Amino acid sequence: MEVRLKEKYNKEIVGSLSEKLGRKNAMSLPKVVKIVVNCGVGKFKEDKSYVENTIRDLGLITGQKPLAKKDFKGVSRKAFDGSGNYTIGLKEHSIFPEINPNNMDKIRSLEVTIVTTAKTDSECFELLSGFGMPFMKEKEKE
Repeated sequence: MEVRLKEKYNKEIVGSLSEKLGRKNAMSLPKVVKIVVNCGVGKFKEDKSYVENTIRDLGLITGQKPLAKKDFKGVSRKAFDGSGNYTIGLKEHSIFPEINPNNMDKIRSLEVTIVTTAKTDSECFELLSGFGMPFMKEKEKE
């Protein structure tokens, strides 16, 4: 986790989560463990240039070598897995500013999973809300 997110967690989110979840021990509060970005190559796995370009693009997006849209209303509240983790599916990797559309050979879909220590979806929701995750309002149609 980047230093500024860790500082935000320690300075702002811990207090808020303690109050909302009714816990005094900060060690019992949910934390983000890791963020996983997946991109399937599927039927293109034999196409060496496609695989290399996918690796390049994921490296640009994540800042690591891999082994917005108009009228955005927020991310779904239904993407929790029941175990305190959250997954976002993206239809195009080109939404990231690190990707130059002129260098794209094909559009790739991505899946981003935020793995936390939360034990329930509601704990994960509170944690990610504290970080500013833009969830849809409850009355919005998903």
